Amino acid sequence: MQETLLACDSGAVGALELKAGVFDGMRMLAKTDLALLLIVKHKSEHIKTGIKAIVEERGGRFDGLYVCSTAARGSVADALFKAREELYLEMERSFLLGDKAADIKTGKRVSCRTVLVGSGSLGSSGDLQADYKAEDFLDAAAWVHNRIESSKIKGREELRALVVELKRAGKTIVTCNGSFDIFHTGHLKFLQEAKAQGDVLIIGLNSDTSIKRYKSKDRPIINQAGRAEMMAGFECVDYVTVFDETDPRELLKIIGPHVHVNGAEYGRDCIEAPLLREIGARLHLIKSYGGLSTSQIIEKIKRLVE
Repeated sequence: MQETLLACDSGAVGALELKAGVFDGMRMLAKTDLALLLIVKHKSEHIKTGIKAIVEERGGRFDGLYVCSTAARGSVADALFKAREELYLEMERSFLLGDKAADIKTGKRVSCRTVLVGSGSLGSSGDLQADYKAEDFLDAAAWVHNRIESSKIKGREELRALVVELKRAGKTIVTCNGSFDIFHTGHLKFLQEAKAQGDVLIIGLNSDTSIKRYKSKDRPIINQAGRAEMMAGFECVDYVTVFDETDPRELLKIIGPHVHVNGAEYGRDCIEAPLLREIGARLHLIKSYGGLSTSQIIEKIKRLVE
């Protein structure tokens, strides 16, 4: 799932033009892989057309707009929950920008990273802290941009551009994929050997939806946001991307790795093999380490609690 930015605004079309740095910030964020959503506190639906026109005329974009009542600031939370359900958002990987303490409180409630924009105040709530306090929208956009640029976790389109640059620089790209649910020593040894096959190791991480389709409705144990963050924390891993398909072939078409690493149990006739031969990539197989597997760990835990 791609990262998301949710911006709370006063709801008046003209207010967008009055807020410092709004359009410079929007143009900056428009170049990223972020899904950009705007939450406006206004009762009327007709503002959607006006806001969209203003933003697009100035080189920005937004991918969704949610309207909530000005009479109840709690309705911001309702708009967030609606967006999460409709767009399958991962709030832990999302940013919420707002100019009121209520916006920050709502963002924290749904586990977003939060930015307080402008002269907004958090009041006397000592335990309520925004992740960043920005001078204006451009400052907020720059902070978000820097966070996603420095992240190892990449969206598909961002990854597409990245591999072009890596290949241009003469780097040998290595890929491997899996769910990596309940990480264990076998996973670590696998990743370390995979990294040794080239310069840059890119992990294709099965999404929660993907795992439920090809493993079990009760898996994964750890959600994809947590698994992606964990994978990105390893020194031997250079980049992580999440994919929804049940196998990695579509992702491999985009990356075009020089080497693809797989478990020896899948053999040289694994599902990826024909594609790897087509793109001229080498298949490297790794034997399992110590017979460890997530499924075995789960079964052992079940026996212990029975």
